[in-house]
Amino acid sequence: MQSDHTETVTLLNDAEKTNVGLSKDNDQLQHEISELKKKVATLEKSNEVAAQEKQELQQKHDTALKQKDAEIRSLDMQVHKLQSSLDSTVKANEQLKADTKEKTSELSNRVIELEKLNVRYESVVSELKTVKADLKTTIKAASDAEKLVANLEGQLEVYKSLDNSESDKKTPSDK
Repeated sequence: MQSDHTETVTLLNDAEKTNVGLSKDNDQLQHEISELKKKVATLEKSNEVAAQEKQELQQKHDTALKQKDAEIRSLDMQVHKLQSSLDSTVKANEQLKADTKEKTSELSNRVIELEKLNVRYESVVSELKTVKADLKTTIKAASDAEKLVANLEGQLEVYKSLDNSESDKKTPSDK
């Protein structure tokens, strides 16, 4: 019995040692579990904060996306207006080119007419110079003729007066 008792005490001591070891392990594991629970709580709070930040960022993203969509639509409308303006400007430019060609042709015709008129003008000026020279000659001839006529009239008067004086002389003798 004694040996059973000794053996049992030894077994009991061994069991107690094991129990103390297990108790220490259990305490250490409880402490680790407590630390892990704290970490889990911290992580859950961080997760909640991250989720809120994510939601805020998503809302900002959605708002910015809507704003950018509105800007894109506005830019599309501006592009459409500018394209319409460009199309009308191109048409106006083409019309102006056609008008310019027409006016250039008309101007060329008028330049040709002007050149013809210039040739006629030069011809008329030349003819006018000739006529002026002829007129001067004619005026000189007329002036000379007037002088001759005046001279002849003077001579005629002299002859008439001589003739009258001869006839006056003959008339008294005839009587």
